[in-house]
Amino acid sequence: MSWPAVTLAEVAEIERKGVASDQIPDGASYLGLEHIESGGVILKKETVKKGDLSSTKFAFTSEHLLYGKLRPYLAKIALPDFDGVCSTDILPIRPGPRLDKRFLAFYLRQPSMVNYAASRAIGANLPRLSPKGLAAFPIPLPPLEEQRRIAEILDQADELRRLRIQALDRLNTLGQAIFHEMFGDVVTNPLGWQSVRLDELCEIGSSKRVFAKEFMSDGVPFYRGTEIGRLASGGRSEPTLFISSDHYERLIKQSGKPEIGDLLLPSICHDGRIWKVDQSDPFYFKDGRVLWIKSGKSEIDSEYLREYLRNLFLRNYASIASGIVFAELKIVNLKKLKIIYPPATLQKEFSLRIAEVEASRFRLMKSRSASVSLFAALQHRAFKGEL
Repeated sequence: MSWPAVTLAEVAEIERKGVASDQIPDGASYLGLEHIESGGVILKKETVKKGDLSSTKFAFTSEHLLYGKLRPYLAKIALPDFDGVCSTDILPIRPGPRLDKRFLAFYLRQPSMVNYAASRAIGANLPRLSPKGLAAFPIPLPPLEEQRRIAEILDQADELRRLRIQALDRLNTLGQAIFHEMFGDVVTNPLGWQSVRLDELCEIGSSKRVFAKEFMSDGVPFYRGTEIGRLASGGRSEPTLFISSDHYERLIKQSGKPEIGDLLLPSICHDGRIWKVDQSDPFYFKDGRVLWIKSGKSEIDSEYLREYLRNLFLRNYASIASGIVFAELKIVNLKKLKIIYPPATLQKEFSLRIAEVEASRFRLMKSRSASVSLFAALQHRAFKGEL
């Protein structure tokens, strides 16, 4: 189906109504880009007092769509249900009588339009989309009732996708809750468990150095700290670097081979991401920036140890790490770290309970993937007039 195409400026107005900082009233709602998630979810709104904000802001109402013009590839495109003021890096758009606000939001959030916006942004380090550039965006214009019908279908599919993501987020915190229930707080140790130095239970080390000249276009995957972090989060991480099989064999003769159950963790700016190795396929990892706890065949259950360290780092990382610019976890600090060491039977019980959680998580991730694919397919069809 072919619909007439118009520019955004023909069917909506970009309203940059400035409000001086001393004119913003007490109790006003404020939104900055940091308050909006990629995809448009408003994480929170900040309630401000007169004088809290130091510069002019834009006024908006619940009738506006808010478009983040800074780094437009982040798709920070929100639909507020309240009035307030926002950062001037956010453009308030008021749709006219021929344009449905939800239809416009879904249209602007689709990947093709996000890429379109990014290609028209100006600036290398802080790319911004100009109001004039946004106003020239092509907008399909089906009848208003058709716009509302499309928006309703996409709303339902998007809600299903969000519910799957929220359920997965809740499931991701369940391991911490089970740990706390069984073993108490990792810092205060209220149950009085025995404390043991980590290096008395398992070997701790790092990989051997790999030089740039030794990388290849294919071969054995080589993971960097950021890629280890993505694997620790349960996602996929396609390696961008490889080493030859012969070089891999030489390296593991010196340092050993990562075994299933070993723990790998980035050493810098740690946020609780720890990958428990779950593959037997050969791989290697960046020296220095990834720490290796060889716990797969040690005296401590690796699932218990992973959750223990995650809890500890999230609670108390600053006291363990060192460095002024970057908080870096050193091997020497990790070795002498004292950890609570409950009986092996309890560790095993915890591991079994986590295995059940992981099985549920795997099923939910498949369900989420299906809902994301459904939403993307509906988006693609919707704006081609095929719904």
